This record gives sequence, C-alpha cells and structure tokens, in this order.
Amino acid sequence: MDRILPFTTEHKMFQESFSRFVAAEIVPYYDEWEENGIVPREIYKKMGDHGFLCPWVERKEVFLISL
Repeated sequence: MDRILPFTTEHKMFQESFSRFVAAEIVPYYDEWEENGIVPREIYKKMGDHGFLCPWVERKEVFLISL
C-alpha cells in the first residue's frame, strides 16, 4: 500500500540515524537487558541527548521540563 503522505528527507534522515543508534547502543546489550528484565536508565538519557525522544519539542522546552 502506498503512503498518503510520503516520508520527507528529514524523516529518512531520522530513520537512518535512529537505526544506527539502535545497532550501536541497543542491539549489543539486548540479551543482557532481557535476561535482567530491565533496561538501564542511561539508554533513555542517550536517546534524549541524540534527539530521539519527543523530537517535536524544542530544546529549550525540554530544559524547562527537566527542572
């Protein structure tokens, strides 16, 4: 099925960047995290630092929220 709204260049860049992040930062540790039943909090921090969490929120707003 064709998408009604095609992905933009920005969508594709985000997808490629996130894929690289997952391959480097998540895949190598997946089995360990699954065995322990927990994902380290630090991975969420790294995801946020790379702009993968709430990418539509302006950086200054993120700062205000984190206070």
